[in-house]
Amino acid sequence: MLSSLTIHNIVTISSLHIDFCKGLSVLTGETGAGKSILLDSLGLVLGNRANLNLIRRGAEQSSVTAVFSLEKIPAVKTFLGDQDILIEGNDLILRRKLYLDGRSKIFLNDMPVSLNLVRQVASFLVDIHGQFDRLLEPKQHFVALDAFANISTTTVKKLYDVWKINLKKLKQAKLDLEQGEARQLFLQDSIEKLKAVDPKENEEDDLLTKRRFLMNYEKIRKSLDHVDQEIYTGQVESILMGAYKTLSKVAEECPEIKNIQISLDQSVQALQEAVSELHNQKNSLSINDDITLEQIESRIFHLREQARRHQCDTPDLTQKLKDLEQEYQNFSGGEDYLIRLGKLEQESKETYLTEAKIIHEKRIKAGQSLKEKIKKELIPLKLDKVEFETMVDHLPEEKWSNKGIDQVEFHISTNVGQKPGPLQSVASGGELSRIMLALKVILNESHPYQRTLIFDEIDTGLGGAVADAMGRRLKLLAVQSQVLSITHSPQIAAHSDSHYVVHKIHTDDETETGIHCLAEQKNREQEIARMISGASITDEAQAAASKLLKDSANV
Repeated sequence: MLSSLTIHNIVTISSLHIDFCKGLSVLTGETGAGKSILLDSLGLVLGNRANLNLIRRGAEQSSVTAVFSLEKIPAVKTFLGDQDILIEGNDLILRRKLYLDGRSKIFLNDMPVSLNLVRQVASFLVDIHGQFDRLLEPKQHFVALDAFANISTTTVKKLYDVWKINLKKLKQAKLDLEQGEARQLFLQDSIEKLKAVDPKENEEDDLLTKRRFLMNYEKIRKSLDHVDQEIYTGQVESILMGAYKTLSKVAEECPEIKNIQISLDQSVQALQEAVSELHNQKNSLSINDDITLEQIESRIFHLREQARRHQCDTPDLTQKLKDLEQEYQNFSGGEDYLIRLGKLEQESKETYLTEAKIIHEKRIKAGQSLKEKIKKELIPLKLDKVEFETMVDHLPEEKWSNKGIDQVEFHISTNVGQKPGPLQSVASGGELSRIMLALKVILNESHPYQRTLIFDEIDTGLGGAVADAMGRRLKLLAVQSQVLSITHSPQIAAHSDSHYVVHKIHTDDETETGIHCLAEQKNREQEIARMISGASITDEAQAAASKLLKDSANV
């Protein structure tokens, strides 16, 4: 829901802050007081095209900030999460700034974002009834009818995708056969070369491991041979043993020499152990495979060459060979392969069509139910002669989609004997407002709107019982959705949960627009009386306003 709106330097507004409540809120005020400016400001922050004329005279920039509570609109967080934008808490803040030099900036929770993103987010947040109401678009009639009847298109979407994949395969196979000989020659050459290389699964990894071993093997082997040769040619053991024997001759005359002999003896033993381990390592260091480092390098080269040719990784070469052989076999099968694909495509098409026809019947039934509900809803709105029809027509095959085979469009007839026509083009402004309100009430019963619903002067030209009926339906909508209504109708104003009055303050050189909430019952009664009788409030108007408020309280 819309929690608050803050406006700075927009036309006749220098600074304004409004806190909104749940339920039905109405905005009233004399003509020209500035109610449309509030709607223009909200549209600006929701991504509407910027108009520099909105900047207040004498100001260099203007700004609008709207705060929305996302408590009942989790889809917004999901959508923004898909855009890598994380929303903490339940508040979403949209801020738009306009500058005299033509620049415009827009922020989402103080993060600069694109207008396109904000427009997408706005579709989750606000639904404004007016000339460009989304529900007037035929593509939205499809969505509305399915939502009304709880019709799921999940299965038909999957079946449609399967059919389209099979159809694509069939078309590609036909194209391949037309290109025929050149493709077959390419396949034959590729298969022969791949078979000559004969790639194995995970072969490159195995070869790289062997290459590293062989490179280390040569290095280690040379080191061991070098040490062995140094010990052998240097006669290290003989020298140590000779020194030991020489000292033995004088050890009895000098007891301290005994310690040197012990050290020499330990050195000889350590050397003998080292030489023994050295020989063990040399004997254990061997190559089990009959392959040289040059052969490994050559093999890796040929594998990578084939991978480059087929634009894949070397581990995928075995699967690539199977795919090429299968394609070649398909060529060899010729017409038989096309027949198999054609049969598969036809079967998947018929399966999709069966499910689409089931949905078609559900939509026809739902359309009849919607017609009956709308008919009842239009009676108190003084449109009992209006005929509402949901047209569910078969589309030609080329226009079938993952939603089915139907075209859905709402048609109406406003005069007896008149053939129903498209909703937008047949109804007049007043009729269209009432029909759209009835539609939204019915649709809201089956799937409550999570967006804030805004109705801009839908009561124009209406009064009495019709306006009261509209007020009751707005009140009904507001049970589960926040509803804002800009109105001149005292009957609608009487049904509000919150009542705001927009007014102008005139000084010598400028005009200022303000707004205040009527918290006291007597103030609401006074404003409704003004709406009934004008600037001069009569006793009769005061009494009528009091009665309207009492009657609305009993609804």
